[in-house]
Amino acid sequence: MGTRGGSVRIYKAQRLHMAAEREKRSLLVRDEVESELVVQSRRIRDAWLNWPARVSAILAAAWGVDPIKVQVDLDREVRAQLAGLAEFSLGARR
Repeated sequence: MGTRGGSVRIYKAQRLHMAAEREKRSLLVRDEVESELVVQSRRIRDAWLNWPARVSAILAAAWGVDPIKVQVDLDREVRAQLAGLAEFSLGARR
């Protein structure tokens, strides 16, 4: 009976080891995730910073107003929104 009990323990240990290996492969490396998050965040930020220049002429024409004024106003508001998001994001990490 001692041999059988040992075999059961080995079997259980092997199953736990295999489960741990499966789990380990499904987990992400924190540094890689944070690095990718920084890259994606910069892309999103850059897209938003370029947005006022892309849409200001279209909006100005639709509204019948000065396109430069629209671009300046949109740029100011986008930058304020991004600054607010950055503060929120930094506060959440603490």
